[in-house]
Amino acid sequence: MQLRITISPNKVAIGCILIAVLFVMIDLVTQYPRYSSFDFPFRYRLDRLFHMGREANIPAWFSTVLFLLAALLLSIIAYAKTMQRAAFRYHWLMLSALFVYLSADEAAVLHEELGNAVGAIFPNTILSYG
Repeated sequence: MQLRITISPNKVAIGCILIAVLFVMIDLVTQYPRYSSFDFPFRYRLDRLFHMGREANIPAWFSTVLFLLAALLLSIIAYAKTMQRAAFRYHWLMLSALFVYLSADEAAVLHEELGNAVGAIFPNTILSYG
């Protein structure tokens, strides 16, 4: 028995782009009152949920899910290449592991914590700003 799943890359790309544009538009709407006298109810809640410059919000979780889906697709490719005994099969597996790390980093804000630790060890150096 063979499992066959068909996914349209164009539809997936258009869907991701539309969601990203929606996030940017919400972010712009919530940022505009910072620089003008215009304000509206629930702005602070929307800002907390959709601010593109912050972590642990809806756009960050969307990015986390995209990284995780990429890791899943790469692991499927790695499995298929392993079954074929193809060259570079381990490269696909390493790419999958990299995307799992990127997903975990986006979800758990690992890069921020690592940057803070390095900054504490090496203050006032280029390493403290990474």
